[in-house]
Amino acid sequence: MATKKKTTRPKKTTAERAAAALAPIVEALERGDSLVWRKPWHPGAMHVGANDRPYGGANQFVANIIAEGRGYESRRWWTYSRIMEAGGAEKKTIRFPNGGSKTIYTGGDYSIAGTKGKWMTVFGVFRKQWTEKDEETGEETTRFGGWGLSTYSVLNLDEVTGMPDSVKYPATLATPENPDTDADIIAAYMAIREGWDSPRLRHHGDRAYYSPKPDSVTMPKVEKFLDNSKYVRTLAHEDIHSTGHSSRLNRKGVTDPTIFGTEQYAFEELVAEVGAAGICGLLGLNDPEDVENSAAYCQSWQQRIADDPVAFIRAMQHGVRAVQYVMGEAPDYTAEDATKEAVAA
Repeated sequence: MATKKKTTRPKKTTAERAAAALAPIVEALERGDSLVWRKPWHPGAMHVGANDRPYGGANQFVANIIAEGRGYESRRWWTYSRIMEAGGAEKKTIRFPNGGSKTIYTGGDYSIAGTKGKWMTVFGVFRKQWTEKDEETGEETTRFGGWGLSTYSVLNLDEVTGMPDSVKYPATLATPENPDTDADIIAAYMAIREGWDSPRLRHHGDRAYYSPKPDSVTMPKVEKFLDNSKYVRTLAHEDIHSTGHSSRLNRKGVTDPTIFGTEQYAFEELVAEVGAAGICGLLGLNDPEDVENSAAYCQSWQQRIADDPVAFIRAMQHGVRAVQYVMGEAPDYTAEDATKEAVAA
């Protein structure tokens, strides 16, 4: 009797997996959905996963695209096992004769029936590294390799049947009120600036820029802007640049001399644009003209996603880390991590 030959699918490369994970962003950009760029998450709050920890980087963008498209109100996304265990399902492990195993859940109060095709891929980029030891001196040196990608699937809790609203929409994730007036927008953002070691702010001339050496942001006076929201958006952009200072997140695009037009310059600009969009999203700023301007800027990145999706994901990660820093949330990435990455680059 002839034995059936086992066929295996070709293993996808890291770039291919990253491109697949970024597909919702690319599709939204191709549709001309500028809100994806301008409002990377719901106003006032971010999408969260396990332990209500905010998603970082492009995961926020992907979660927002899916949530907006399907009308989700919940900002919680859980794995299959988390959902089943929270609903009281019984966990069983089936072991196969060939040595493999499979975990299944039976019973429980929660159902995910009809959710095929509605799961989101959460991804993280990491730098492969290892330690080499010198046989003569015993000295250990850390070596770095290429970029890797880890992925897993989650489901928005609005898709879970039988789950109470107190779990889907916990009070701890309630959306804070946004400023009511144009004048309040500046006051609200200045209050945020006081909550972290923000750079010195001075108003002078007609240019907005961040200077790393004196650690200061220079802005035109408020009255020179068409409205207060444009002032806040511009200041947020420069403040995001400042989070790259060596005393904060130590980002290479800020700490190293960067020439206009280079890849490093473009990378840092994307980080700042992502961060500024995040801050404005949290403040509930949705200026139609700014939306179109940001959308036009972002369209130029479609090709970059196609050329190097892993680099695009990294920029998203840096942008959201910067927002977390500004908002007083401890980012899962330290200046020490950034130093290691800069040395390895």
